Amino acid sequence: MLSDIERVYDILELTYIDISTKDGLDRLEKLKIIFKEIFAELGLTLDQSSTVLVLMAGSCIEGIALAELYGCSITCIDVQKKTIRERLKICAKQEN
Repeated sequence: MLSDIERVYDILELTYIDISTKDGLDRLEKLKIIFKEIFAELGLTLDQSSTVLVLMAGSCIEGIALAELYGCSITCIDVQKKTIRERLKICAKQEN
C-alpha cells in the first residue's frame, strides 16, 4: 500500500521541499506570514500548551512555521518514510 501512495505522490508531482534550501526557507517565511494573517482573521490562537498535528507532512514546513510563530508543539505524520527520516535528521541537528 505504501508503494501505491508513493506512486500517487509521483503522479501528482507532489514535491518534497527541503527546509535547508533557499526554496524551503522562502516557503517557511511565506507560510509564517500567511498563518499569522489567517489566525488573526479567524481569531485563532496557539501557545506553548498547544499541540498541532500535521498530516501528510512531507518536510513539515507548515508545522515548523507554526512552532516558530507560536511556540507550540508539532507532531508531523507522513506515509513516506524517506521524508520523515530526512526531517528527523534535520531536527536532531537543530536541537544540538
